[in-house]
Amino acid sequence: RIESDRKDEVLRAVQDLLKSADLSLNDDAKKMMDSNLALKESLERKAAEIESMKDKRELLSQRVMKGIDSFLCPITRDPMEDPVICCDGHTYERSAIEMWLANNSRSPKTNQVLPSRELIPNHALRSFIEAIVE
Repeated sequence: RIESDRKDEVLRAVQDLLKSADLSLNDDAKKMMDSNLALKESLERKAAEIESMKDKRELLSQRVMKGIDSFLCPITRDPMEDPVICCDGHTYERSAIEMWLANNSRSPKTNQVLPSRELIPNHALRSFIEAIVE
């Protein structure tokens, strides 16, 4: 309804302008103007759809990057090939955490003292990484 009112208002303004110049707006010109206004409204809707899609793409990209981060060793920031769970509950690349534990008794993520140096293979994460890489 607003679009129709706006179109009528523009049409009246054009007619008034033409009348003041002793000209008239014939039917073909009216049809052309209606067509142009409809096209403009369609383009505005499409532009809004495009912006919405860009926002969705950005959100999806952020989520994907967050998901990819779980495949990276927190020490090396490289993709893990042999992920293991340390007693701090975090997963690391085996070689990286073994090197860390050789010189440190604290968690590389939390800085809390580690009561154990036991490492447990994270089979689920390893299988998932392998499935994605293939």
